[in-house]
Order: sequence, then C-alpha cells, then structure tokens
Amino acid sequence: MFKSAKILQLAFFIFSLFLLSSCGHVNDDPSELTYSGSTIRVQYSKGPVVGATALLKDGIGTTIAGPVTTDDDGKATFDDITYLGLVYTVFSGGTYVDETTGMIVVLDSSFQMRSGVIDNTGAGTLELTATPLTEIGFKRAISNNNGAIVLNTVNDEIDRVANDFGLDGIDLTTVIPSKID
Repeated sequence: MFKSAKILQLAFFIFSLFLLSSCGHVNDDPSELTYSGSTIRVQYSKGPVVGATALLKDGIGTTIAGPVTTDDDGKATFDDITYLGLVYTVFSGGTYVDETTGMIVVLDSSFQMRSGVIDNTGAGTLELTATPLTEIGFKRAISNNNGAIVLNTVNDEIDRVANDFGLDGIDLTTVIPSKID
C-alpha cells in the first residue's frame, strides 16, 4: 500500500508538471508576431507653415518619431508608429505667408508650437493639428499643473480656448484650419 501511494504521488507530480508546462506558453519567435503600427498625420497652421520640423512626443517629452518636415500645405506624416499611449506633436521653424500682408514670415527654430493630444492605441490613421489656439491650451494646461506636462489635461484646456474664442463644439486638435483666399 505504501508503494502504491508513492507511485500515485509520482504520477500526480508528473501530471502537474505536464499541466504547468502546457499553460501560458509564450511564442517569442519574432517571425510569428504581427503588429501594424498607426499612421499619424499632422498639420501645423499659422498660415500653413512650410518646412517646419515636426516631432511626435510622449508624456515625459521623449521623442517617439521624427523629425519629419512639413510640406507646402503644412502637413507631415509619421508612419508605422508602434508606441501605444498619449502623444502630441511639437513643431519648430518653417515659414508661412502672413494673410494680412502677403509677406513670408520665417519662424526661428527655437519657436515651438504644440498640438493637442491623441491616444495612439493601435493601428489606423489619426489626425493632429497644431495652431496658435492649441498652443494656448497647451500652455494653460502646463500652468494649471505647476509647470508639468500632464497630457490627459491638455485637450480640456484646448476645448476651453475654443469656447473662449466662440468656437464651441469645434475640436481644435483635429480640425484643420481652412486657408483664406
């Protein structure tokens, strides 16, 4: 009887090892992993701004993608972004045509303008726009958080800026301003 109990315990132990080894198997072969990153299209508008440098950043200011340069319409694209989470864009430099005077304005590379914030949580195409109004909202959010960039508060401040300028219901983070001809 003692011998049969030992055999039973051994059989149970082997069976338990079998169960544990078959649970939670992780496939770490990179050739079998699939992920398609998102595309984030951005626009920088003070007119639009041509030849500006665009960076995509996370909540602690780390550059996720870029630099890319804006085209003649002030647009740039970040392709195959695999970072998941809240992101925003920072634009610097470039030129635009002042709509009042028709003169070309050259922006110093130290002049920066930020967009609103989007949650990049998977594949697809997302849009972000940076304008003087989104920068005002960004600065308000920083001011309200004792100088810290807290990304989950930025869009609320941008919405308040829209309301302050009589643009209630307009999402300044994604609506591309139209050019006045």
